[in-house]
Amino acid sequence: MSLVVASFGDWRASLRSLTSNKYAYHIASEYRSLLNELYALRDAILAVCFRIVFERTDSYSTRKMKTLTTADSGMLSSLIVDSMFNDDGDLLIDRMSLYRSVAMHCMGSTNPIFGDCYKLMVSEGPFGDLPYLVFPLYDDFEKMRAIERGASQGLLERPSRKEAERFLRMPAHVDALEFCFDCYERLLRISELAACEVGIEPEVLTITDKDILEAKFTDEKGEVTRFRRDKDTGQLESY
Repeated sequence: MSLVVASFGDWRASLRSLTSNKYAYHIASEYRSLLNELYALRDAILAVCFRIVFERTDSYSTRKMKTLTTADSGMLSSLIVDSMFNDDGDLLIDRMSLYRSVAMHCMGSTNPIFGDCYKLMVSEGPFGDLPYLVFPLYDDFEKMRAIERGASQGLLERPSRKEAERFLRMPAHVDALEFCFDCYERLLRISELAACEVGIEPEVLTITDKDILEAKFTDEKGEVTRFRRDKDTGQLESY
């Protein structure tokens, strides 16, 4: 059974209902895993910038990184500032960190205000109406920052009908997967600029059969085949 949190109108509008069921929980689990990996990648990239680009040997902190980047006018620093510290920027990485904090560490809230829900949207095109899935991310950042700061009392209650209808009737929502992909692209761009700053030249490595000592392959049916190089013949053999 699906729990429709809010809906309106005709059959197309019914596709835009927020639905909470086991599939929503599965999507949310993957979303939180992505957030966690992106957060770890963020820390790794910023630590490299702190040590190698800015040549700092003291302990790393976000506060120190903010001081260093806001005082620098280079492309790398500007992108980090716009992604994390400048209210006039898009604050993409800062918001990723905020979503992670609320979704994983604040009072057990998984997808704040509405819980874990998904909705179907309709794309109208020459081939007809094509439904697609969206896992919407809540848009009230001030409320989420209050939750992150620990002022969660009264904020994690069931949403009012008015708030539910406001959020549902928005013409567009930020989709969790699309948001995570944008964050990943941004972190890769920061890494690319950091590599340019220190003169690191990327090198493409091509792995051939002779480089493989042991391997495991899974086909489209989920069947696993394992290979290992024989010490005597030097050939890859399945086992």
